[in-house]
Amino acid sequence: MSGWNQGEIKILLQLVARIAIPEEKVRKIILGGRKLDETSKRYLRAYNLATNLTQGEIAKKTGIDQGNLSRVITRWIEAGIIFAEPSGKGLRLQHVYPISVESIKKTEE
Repeated sequence: MSGWNQGEIKILLQLVARIAIPEEKVRKIILGGRKLDETSKRYLRAYNLATNLTQGEIAKKTGIDQGNLSRVITRWIEAGIIFAEPSGKGLRLQHVYPISVESIKKTEE
């Protein structure tokens, strides 16, 4: 049997993560206790962009200051909802699974 490909590993990671870390907990970690506003939507987008992008790439796409994003990503890594893989241009980030704005809105109603 050959080794696992990247797609299979991603699927396995998301499956195990959904069991280990409920979506409600991931949402709370991402939002950091804030209500859904424009700033928290940018951080949610940053989290969802963590699909093998670097922190710098995510900062450019979201307009979030790199220093602030760095602190948030460190918190997310420590909480286990983002993984970092060394790369030639820094760390490549991968979220455990995506979270939609709609799922957050439902919990705030």
